[in-house]
Amino acid sequence: QLANGITSLHSAAHNGQTALVKLLFESNANINAKTDAGQTPLEMALEKNFTETAGLIKKLGGV
Repeated sequence: QLANGITSLHSAAHNGQTALVKLLFESNANINAKTDAGQTPLEMALEKNFTETAGLIKKLGGV
């Protein structure tokens, strides 16, 4: 976990790194982890318009 509750999964989602999101999920990363501000990886991907990444997160159960 990085500063402010940001996880590697949040960072990957924020940067549109779809393959890394999948790898982290397969390594048991929490797909619905929340930052200290309450933001999920899905919200971060959508905020940056990374539709492919957001679609994968949704498919993996992200909200």
